[in-house]
Amino acid sequence: MKLNLGRIDITIRATMGVVSVGLGVYMAFFMGNVYGLALGFMGGILLMTALMRWCPVYALLGFNSCPISGHRL
Repeated sequence: MKLNLGRIDITIRATMGVVSVGLGVYMAFFMGNVYGLALGFMGGILLMTALMRWCPVYALLGFNSCPISGHRL
């Protein structure tokens, strides 16, 4: 699997993922809001793609923001 996320992309995804998971947990458990579960799930996906440094949507569309060409995991 070739890496397709660059440093800026990883930073943005990780930051948005942490915020989304935190807000989702708050909304789901403290406010009793069902939308918090969906927000937490989406944040988890963002965190997973940031940690793997690979995005399946980018791979499907042929987009690559990784500065090292052909770098594999």
